[in-house]
Amino acid sequence: MTHSNHRRGDRESLKNDYVVLAMISRAATTPEQRKMLEPGFKKMLAILAKYDPVCLTTSIGTQERFRYIKGWKGGCTIKDILDVETPRSLTAVFDNKEALEKALMEVKEADLGLSVVVSGIFDEVFNICKNIGVGPHTANMSAETWGRTELLPDEGILELTTMCGHALVSQNLARQLIDKVRKGRMTALEAGAELARQCVCGIYNPVRAAKLIEKYIATHR
Repeated sequence: MTHSNHRRGDRESLKNDYVVLAMISRAATTPEQRKMLEPGFKKMLAILAKYDPVCLTTSIGTQERFRYIKGWKGGCTIKDILDVETPRSLTAVFDNKEALEKALMEVKEADLGLSVVVSGIFDEVFNICKNIGVGPHTANMSAETWGRTELLPDEGILELTTMCGHALVSQNLARQLIDKVRKGRMTALEAGAELARQCVCGIYNPVRAAKLIEKYIATHR
């Protein structure tokens, strides 16, 4: 899940940001195998939904996605996600490690036959794995940003835009929404949800974004 490797920020901010992903590879499975794995996805979605994810996404194909985003009034509800009949992928974002650990413990006990990827601060995720009795199979990390880094926006904006690893969150949109929050035209969580809407793969954390927006306003008068 390398698209979640580019998140920027200090430990205090990143310790409240965890992404869970599971999916069926169309290239590596037959239609019969995908059909066999679908019930496991429904069960895993139900488990993750119990622990208050701030973003929960599933799909039934390459284009058909259903997304719940905390703070997005026009999006799917958790119930809409759970009603999807034939899910073949899922992502969930949690804003605290306690919820993540409880969810992963239940997923492990359910023994669904799915490969699960978790993104977060290494030692926090490794400790969770140890607590629930599993070990990480593989670890990926970012090699940082190379090239003409002087052309990048400031760090506060990068913290907002890099939560979408496919670069679908524009720095200009982030600045516009920050300005609206500063002027009282929307709440920080509404702005965070609007940014999360741009991230179609569902790994954006609107709650963390809201806190980052409030911090940016407080430090950029």
